[in-house]
Amino acid sequence: LLADALEILGDRRAFWARELTKAFEDLQYGTLSELLAKSKESRNRGEFVVIICPGAKEEVKGQTLDELILWYRDNSELSLKDVSRQLAADLGVSRSQIYQQALALWNK
Repeated sequence: LLADALEILGDRRAFWARELTKAFEDLQYGTLSELLAKSKESRNRGEFVVIICPGAKEEVKGQTLDELILWYRDNSELSLKDVSRQLAADLGVSRSQIYQQALALWNK
């Protein structure tokens, strides 16, 4: 699991909890590569919970908000409302601001 997550998601921060509420409870926090190295040091058995932190938000390069809105309109099945919500979450911008801008472009 850790090796696959590292390969797919990159070296994100993560947390593992093993054998919660039991005598051998083990809590570890670090990057996926650090946790993978720790897991190889000892024979880990039992039940695990792994929480992987989100990656850093990628910067939108060379694209305007209008271009992103039009891309979603033309290439996805999301509604205007859902596109506004998604872009607001991704870009850290006001949803109502994006909605107003998208509304002006959506039916052109």
